[in-house]
Formats: sequence, structure tokens, C-alpha cells
Amino acid sequence: MTLAPTDDPIATEASQWFAKVRGAELSDADWLALTAWLESDPRHSAAFDALERLWVDLDDAPARNPATATSTVTPLRPRASQAPRRAQRWPWAAGLAAAAALALFFALPDLRSHTDAQTFATGRGQTREITLADGSHIALNAASRISVRLEPRSRRVTLADGEASFQVAHDLDRPFFIHAGDREIRVVGTEFNVEHRGQQLAVTVRRGIVAVGPAQGTGLKEEYRLTARQRLEHREGAAFSTVSWVDPEDAFAWRDGRLVYRHAPLAKVAADLSRRFPKTIRVAPDAAELPFTGVLRLDNEEAVVRRLETFLPVTASHTAAEISLSARPSS
Repeated sequence: MTLAPTDDPIATEASQWFAKVRGAELSDADWLALTAWLESDPRHSAAFDALERLWVDLDDAPARNPATATSTVTPLRPRASQAPRRAQRWPWAAGLAAAAALALFFALPDLRSHTDAQTFATGRGQTREITLADGSHIALNAASRISVRLEPRSRRVTLADGEASFQVAHDLDRPFFIHAGDREIRVVGTEFNVEHRGQQLAVTVRRGIVAVGPAQGTGLKEEYRLTARQRLEHREGAAFSTVSWVDPEDAFAWRDGRLVYRHAPLAKVAADLSRRFPKTIRVAPDAAELPFTGVLRLDNEEAVVRRLETFLPVTASHTAAEISLSARPSS
């Protein structure tokens, strides 16, 4: 296959952005500039994604050993970000390398390989901290389950049900993908939180850029690019998602033993608490949609329930196995 230089200015600009991101950690201003360029014309996003996919599709030979990962159940703490890689001297180098990778990909398909997945899970009341072989960190919330597969040209996580915060080591050669329901989340190096419970998905970005798009085979096409302080909410099967500006620390508060809510229905609050404490908390239909705004410290289940009774017009009844919340009778 003969590879000729392209005269397409969009392809050239995409190659320059690709090399800049690959070479070093970008500043917030750089990320915003890249986002503005990607969103200004659909052709920009298509050109950039095409370059990125070339690196994902071609696996190195020999493959790295993915098996080394450590995990503990100690309290979770934020980690310092990984040191930036040395900047690339030639901005066109990544584009030429990507084109060469494409030629090699078609010429030598035997180089493509996959690795076995590792599974990590937590039970009720348990959190877990995981360090992957690439230096990425995952904090797994209670009653959650993920599988991780590190490949030479990509890093893939499946979050079937649960919540986790991610601090992804910067490596443009190996984008980080998270599959959650009918969505696929793609990052290079950033920090964000993902909650996938049932058919509901929420992605909150603390640092960097996160792309959220449809998973393969869904027939959907829209993609959202989130920057720091943005949150995406999606219901599985819906054609569109909702993006809003938020305080990202609310989404990460569970790592410090707190839950932060803003106009959340009581049924959602009770479901979250049931995963963190021994007793299941059930909510009667007459109280399920009561909105709750506040911060709950996860010190003791009985104390948390008393706070809910103080903050909301509800009353609690207790049995050995569960706690029931119902609307307080009007006087």
C-alpha cells in the first residue's frame, strides 16, 4: 500500500491536534480549544476520531502482560495525576505514524490480539480501590461489579451495574473505554465518576475531556463531549442525553463517606443507602417522589434514617431485616 501525503486541511489540523494530545498533558485551555474545534464542524470530529481509532485497532506485538493489578478494600483517597509524557517534536509525526499503523493493520492482521478480562466486585457496605497495571486507579462503590481488559492498543472496562470513579493514566496510544448499558465512554487521561444503576447512567467529569456515545450495535449516532464540571445523564434506550454544569465534588463525595443530593427523589436516596448499610430501606409509594436536597454522612444507618425523618415529612418503621419510610400523616 502506498501512502501519499494529504492536502486536506482538516486532516492536517486533526493530525496536529492528535500529536499535541499524544505528546503531553494538555492544560484546561487546550482542552477547551480542542473541544471547540471538534464541535465547530462534524468533519473535525470525524477526522480526529479516525486517527484515534487507528491506534485502537492495531495491537502491538508482543502484547503486554495485563495480569498485574492490585486491589484493596481500604478507604479511598484521590491520587496524584501521572507525570506528563515528553512532548512530541514534530506535530505531523502522529498522523504519519497513524497512517503507517493502518497499512500494517491490514497487512498483518495476525498481530491483533485480546487479553483475558479481570473481574472486580464489591458487596453491600464495601468499597474497593483498584490499581491497574497501566497506572490507572479505579475506586469501586458498594454493590458494584466491573470487568477490566487491558489490550496493547486499548483499555476496556465494562460496568454492568454499579458506580466507580476513574483516574485514568494518560496514554493516547491506549484509549480507555467504559461500556455501560447502551453507552460507551471514551477517554485518554482524565478523572471522572460513572454511575450505572439499572437503566440510568450518569457521568461526571472532574478533569479532562470525556466522550460519551452509543455502544456498537445500538443504531444510535449522537456523541457528547464533556469537560470538567459537566455531568451527563442518560436513560438506556433514549435517543438523547441531558448535559448540565455541576459541582463534580458532589459525585465524588461517596469516596469520603458522604452522599450529596440535589432534588433527588427519596426512592433514589433509599436505594443508595441500602447498598451502603446492612438493612434494606424501602419507601412507600406516597413518599417515593419526595425531593431531597442535602448531605448525608454515612456513619450509622439508624442515624442517617433519623436525619431523613428530620429533613423530610416521613416516618420510619423498623424490623430486623429492613426499614420502611412512609409519608408522615398530616395533623
